[in-house]
Amino acid sequence: MRWSLRYRLLGPMAFLLLGTIGISIWTAFAAVESAEQRIDRHAQSVADTLAQSSFPLTEPVLRQIRGLSGAEYLLIDEQGERLSTFADAEFNASDHRAIVTASEMDPLSPTLVHIHGREYRCQRVRLSSRNDRKTLLVFFPEEVRREAIRDAIRPSIVFGLFGGSMALLMTLGIGRRLVRSIRDLERHTRQIAAGNFSPMPLPRVNDELLDLSQSVNEMAKQLAQFQDTVRKTEQFRLVGQLSSGLAHQLRNNVAGARLAIQVHAEELSEPSEAVDVALRQLSLMDAHLSRFLSLSRTGVVQLEPIHLGQLIDEALVLFKPQCRHAKIA
Repeated sequence: MRWSLRYRLLGPMAFLLLGTIGISIWTAFAAVESAEQRIDRHAQSVADTLAQSSFPLTEPVLRQIRGLSGAEYLLIDEQGERLSTFADAEFNASDHRAIVTASEMDPLSPTLVHIHGREYRCQRVRLSSRNDRKTLLVFFPEEVRREAIRDAIRPSIVFGLFGGSMALLMTLGIGRRLVRSIRDLERHTRQIAAGNFSPMPLPRVNDELLDLSQSVNEMAKQLAQFQDTVRKTEQFRLVGQLSSGLAHQLRNNVAGARLAIQVHAEELSEPSEAVDVALRQLSLMDAHLSRFLSLSRTGVVQLEPIHLGQLIDEALVLFKPQCRHAKIA
């Protein structure tokens, strides 16, 4: 089964991306849990502080506490009078039902109530140093809680999505570049195999692909030189074959001419110097043609010693008729 290089690059990155998303989700849940615990500890700390306080809980005091804690307060005394930090002290019927429910609930179990159309997490505080008939209700805005949770999970989600997306895009870009460069190399090697040895364009990035492209261009250059050498060698071989054939034919002609002159010399009544010179010239030509034919044969040239006086006598015999004709003594 054939796997593309692109998918082999994207496979590990996909697993890494899934791992990053999983870690981001786990981190987000951990951040949510931590934020909720932090908010609950803050609310419990406020409730414990108010439960153990000895200062009078008047409306100005409650408003100052509201500015510090961000919660709304509602104090119900034994006469049923209500001191509230809500912007609008008038409550409708549903608000009254929510307040009654909150005042009757367990102090250790906060519950969600809707006051003035907003959602609060309400907790009843038992005032230990005061008359038990007084009830203090602390309303923590649920939207503040949710905003804190969003702020807690936002970095994890943003990091997971942004980091994973960037890693995926980078992998896609790198994979596309690698695949494109490898396909260019494959196409160029096919052109080289077809006999086109032109160099391929080099990548702009200095990396291993650049080295590989340079090696392919160098190989193409050497193959072009080798092809040119083979072509010249083939031409030389053809010229050698033609020359050998021509020399062989000339040698046959020389042999026929020498045989005819020898027959003519036997028919003469007395020796003729011109006939002897012609026979020597034909013998010399035959020797030259034999040496020329021996060039196309493989083997070691055998060198033999020759007497210098004999070589001079043969040269004199060859040049004597020409000198006599030119009247040179």
